[in-house]
Amino acid sequence: MGHEGAQARGEQAPRVLAAFRRATGERHKTDREDALLLARYAQVCGESLRAYTLPPKALQELKALVGYQEDLAQRARAILNQLEAARWAGSAEVIPL
Repeated sequence: MGHEGAQARGEQAPRVLAAFRRATGERHKTDREDALLLARYAQVCGESLRAYTLPPKALQELKALVGYQEDLAQRARAILNQLEAARWAGSAEVIPL
C-alpha cells in the first residue's frame, strides 16, 4: 500500500483509515482493533505523518459563529415554511419550534 493516505488532511483521515482497514483484510471494528490498526498505520506511514495542530482561537470562534448563523437561518426558514403552510391551510396558528 502506498503512502498517499499519510498525506491526507484531517477530514480525510477516516476514509484513509477505512481503506487501510480493508487493505489489511480486517472486517470487525472494535476499540482494541482500532488501536492496533492505528499502530500498524503509524508503522507503515509514520515518517510521512505529521502532528495535528489546533487552528488559531479566532478561527475556532469564527467557525462556531458561522455554525450558529447557519442554525439560525435554518430555524428562520422552518418558521417561514410553517407560516406559508398555515396560510395555505387557512389557519393562522403556527406550531412553535
